[in-house]
Amino acid sequence: MILSAKSCQSLLSQHLFDSLPQHEITLAPYSPVNQKAADFHTAAVSKKIVTLYGGNRSGKSYAGCRQLLMYAQQYPGDLFWACTESRREIGAYIWPIMKKALPDEMISHISWSNAGEEIPSRLVLVNGSVIQFKTYD
Repeated sequence: MILSAKSCQSLLSQHLFDSLPQHEITLAPYSPVNQKAADFHTAAVSKKIVTLYGGNRSGKSYAGCRQLLMYAQQYPGDLFWACTESRREIGAYIWPIMKKALPDEMISHISWSNAGEEIPSRLVLVNGSVIQFKTYD
């Protein structure tokens, strides 16, 4: 099952960059890894808060990152947050998923928290959407 970004609503957004020229972004093809991930994406269409539970290596981070990118694709110029427990987790789990899903030409700018270890702090897409990487602390 492949979900289109048109089937998603924005949960955390703030209208920014209205004056920037905006371009459409295209994500790498995606299929949910299991039924729970598919249910998560379906619920994200109509619910204000959606949670995804699962065991180790069950696809939670992957589904969450892809959902966030679908929101960023659908709502150009908005601000989104990707939150984890630590900066190390951003570099180890979140950024590799996003980097694989986003072709280079869809990325306008990356601000690095630690460029040597590829830990971003802010990602600006060509459609004007901004993803900020935050930690819980």
